[in-house]
Amino acid sequence: MRFFYDFLVLFIAELKKFLRWKERLLWDLIGTLTMFIAFVFVWSAVFGAGLQGIGNLTKETYITFLLTGTLLWEIIGINLGPVSHVFIREKYMRTSIYLLVSPASRFAYLLAKAGIALIQILITNGIILLVAITFFNFVFKGSLLLVLLIFILTFLCFHGLGVAIAALGAWREGIADFSWIFSDVIMIFSGVWYPVQIFPEPIKSFCEILPTTQAIEMVREIGIQGAGLAEILPSLFYLSSFTIVFLILAYFVFKFVEGRAMLIGI
Repeated sequence: MRFFYDFLVLFIAELKKFLRWKERLLWDLIGTLTMFIAFVFVWSAVFGAGLQGIGNLTKETYITFLLTGTLLWEIIGINLGPVSHVFIREKYMRTSIYLLVSPASRFAYLLAKAGIALIQILITNGIILLVAITFFNFVFKGSLLLVLLIFILTFLCFHGLGVAIAALGAWREGIADFSWIFSDVIMIFSGVWYPVQIFPEPIKSFCEILPTTQAIEMVREIGIQGAGLAEILPSLFYLSSFTIVFLILAYFVFKFVEGRAMLIGI
């Protein structure tokens, strides 16, 4: 019972902080929507010039191709960006000391942070999905439950990585700052708005082993080809293994940094 009480109190506190800075949600929405619409126009022009298609990206499927990449990248990007800086913000606001001396559950604190990130993702992705359905020819063939499962696994996977980076960033701030560069590099090689088949073979092989690429490609196979569980099962296990590793990593990194903070401060 104490855990749920701690979570409720901390979640309400985090929600109040989020609402004080709700402009961040607006700018994130504008940026994500701009990228989606920009690549819709780009690929529309390319197919209009005569391109037949590359992999799952064709004249008939490019809206679904772009939308699936955009929605999944919102989940990944928030965790590698804003979430990876949560402890630095606590440090600058001089509230980190209260976290260290508080009897509240540390897991409830991390879960409250995850809840706020999830709210931001749901709002942004909901609006982008509404725009795609209203103004573009968006067709999705496969199971929405499978897609939801992949979205949840992707969120847990990269939230674990984001928390690990955030904890290390509270100890060494340059680590958290590096996450912005890391996020951009991963975005380039994950085929968010274009197929990874455009890369030469050595780079293409690297792209295909990234968990980001695996998650995005799974959703595209479901939405464009109507793939079922059997077809995506190997990739699903692959993503699940990264999820477990990153969540365990987040736990041990957080405990390590918390221990150093209690001894020498951060």
